[in-house]
Amino acid sequence: MARPPQPTEIELKLDVAGQDVAALMDSPLWANQVPRALTSIYFDTEDHRLRCAGLSLRLRAGVQTLKVKGSDPSGLFERPEWEHPVSGTRPDPSLLLDTPLAALAIDPDRLKPVLKIQVDRRTALVHAAQGAKIEVALDLGQVEAGGRTSEFCELELELIEGPKRALFDLAQSMAAQTRLLASSQSKADRGFALLANEPVLPLKAESRLDLSDLSVGQALSAMVREGLGHILHNGALVSRDREIEALHQLRVALRRLRAALGLFKSVVRDQAFVDMRNSLRGLSQTMGRARDLDVLIARIEHAPRPSPRLLEALILDRGQAYDEVCRVLGSHAYGQTLLTVMAWAEAGDWRQSPWSDASLRDQPVLTFSDRALERLRRKIKTEGKGLARLDAEAQHRVRIRAKNLRYGMELFGSLYPDQEGARHRLIEAVKQVQDRLGTMNDRAVAEALLRAHATGPAAFDAGQALANLYVGQNDAAVQAEQALRRALELPRFWSRP
Repeated sequence: MARPPQPTEIELKLDVAGQDVAALMDSPLWANQVPRALTSIYFDTEDHRLRCAGLSLRLRAGVQTLKVKGSDPSGLFERPEWEHPVSGTRPDPSLLLDTPLAALAIDPDRLKPVLKIQVDRRTALVHAAQGAKIEVALDLGQVEAGGRTSEFCELELELIEGPKRALFDLAQSMAAQTRLLASSQSKADRGFALLANEPVLPLKAESRLDLSDLSVGQALSAMVREGLGHILHNGALVSRDREIEALHQLRVALRRLRAALGLFKSVVRDQAFVDMRNSLRGLSQTMGRARDLDVLIARIEHAPRPSPRLLEALILDRGQAYDEVCRVLGSHAYGQTLLTVMAWAEAGDWRQSPWSDASLRDQPVLTFSDRALERLRRKIKTEGKGLARLDAEAQHRVRIRAKNLRYGMELFGSLYPDQEGARHRLIEAVKQVQDRLGTMNDRAVAEALLRAHATGPAAFDAGQALANLYVGQNDAAVQAEQALRRALELPRFWSRP
């Protein structure tokens, strides 16, 4: 006998900024509604076997719910769940014999309460376009775990029926009035993070994707989801702590996401694609001054006899630059931009429209990857001829080409498991080109930043720094050309189309 279809929850989670909570609570969606108090108890073993297996088991209002942790880091949860009414204060694993929990073979007596979440919930059922029904829930609550507590406010949009696009259309319309930021944290994630009581560290913007057996369109969506996850994680740390490494990884994540989109521009040619890449570029540019000052300050601090007066002036500049970064990260526009990218990747017209080349979109990504990497290599070879003699603008373009080739090799890396050694050697060689040209760019940026202090109390020290910081690096262009030659001599690890 065939099993009944596995129940699946499709839900978008959005964090609500503290200053916007009151306005959202006054929304007509839940006019005159008395919030419902809900208490959820999550169960696991002492060694957190469910958590390690990607499961969460919850008891709330006489209903036990088992969920599989979603793999999407960007805030869209599309995951199996099983709900059953139960009596008493303990879960009943016997009701979950056809679920992943059964495979763990856990003695029910080992399941203990590990965290508690209490919320005041307001709900509304929205009838959207194309016959879609979406349940909107506003939760204002508190997590308790390990003797610690943390408050939160989140908005959940769950698709009851209808197309996924309706979920994003509703989220974007609500984000126009309230700052909403996609959240990759489930309530269980919040609790276990509190239980671990470990500092949240910057997330390195690197690819951990397995693209095997995916189509071109599926690979594109996966790359966008991963990139958005990196942006959301590091952006939160910058907003909260002005974390220097988080800002660096945030800018890298924005560049990588733009590069990933660029890889697929032959698949999608709509105006939304162009606008989206420009919006991401704009976000990255607003963070450039703060990052440039971080790099310059670190270089001066490690130089012999650093100038306290110059450092004081530059640190003041950096504070103002971070003020601007935090203003952008706290804006409605930031949340709207990321929601727009997510909506496009998950439910954009390119996935179905006739102008999107279906034969290309639905082909195996490995064939596409071979052609994309060969195209990137050809561009850097052509544009990098006589690299040391090119003007600054042309050298900058080659640097961008090097980044794009490197990011492409990293993003598609899982498709070439038998070529790890060759792939890493080529990535490192291209990185050398990028680094040598990056030194030249850093020097130009440092000159502009230091010249801003050509008058004032730190003028002399700025002049000294300008003269001494990049001594011995005048041959960086020659080194970049030599590095490019070595990179082009290395064998390709992909199949040449």
